[in-house]
Amino acid sequence: MNILSHRFVRTLLPAGLVSGLTFAALSLPVWMFPNQTIVLERQDQVVFSGEPEILIPPYLGVAATFSLGLGITSSVVAEWRRGRRRSSRLQQQLSALREVVKVQEDQLVQLRLQSIYEQPSTHELKSFLQDVKATAGRPTNRFYSVDSSSKASKA
Repeated sequence: MNILSHRFVRTLLPAGLVSGLTFAALSLPVWMFPNQTIVLERQDQVVFSGEPEILIPPYLGVAATFSLGLGITSSVVAEWRRGRRRSSRLQQQLSALREVVKVQEDQLVQLRLQSIYEQPSTHELKSFLQDVKATAGRPTNRFYSVDSSSKASKA
């Protein structure tokens, strides 16, 4: 499924459904009572009296505008919520990466201090390098992955 059809299904289709259903519900009175005379009264005074053909076009225009606005609003709100969820997920991944980097920096400091006072065993160095390789080769998401060669050149 390409990105355009995915975007259509997730965003535009629900907005179109909301807009269409709203317009259908608002235009229902027009179709249910087409031949009745309309009398609008205000405080026992007749403001308007006439056939529905006079009021139908403006009413349907207002209904269409309202339903289109509601559809656009629902689309914007859905995209905003999706963006908030994605941002939260990326923040969690970033904090997990910071924690991994902090642990590895602490391990490097310990190894440097240990090398000053005594030679580290090859077993300790191998386990540290295996930990680094295991976390460095794992992609965190589809946009960012840790490059093990750049980590090794910095250390």
